[in-house]
Amino acid sequence: MLPLRPRERKAALREALGGLLSEAEVRAVLARRELLLREARRIVERLGEANVLY
Repeated sequence: MLPLRPRERKAALREALGGLLSEAEVRAVLARRELLLREARRIVERLGEANVLY
């Protein structure tokens, strides 16, 4: 699991990918991560944790 702080997430992603992505691509991956987490939280709020997570 990636660290919680944004700067640490970015550094961990760069390290894991060994320079395969540009800086803009790293930012895009992290932005998509945030959007996915936001949507998951919204679904959990609407349907309840027990119905979404297992």
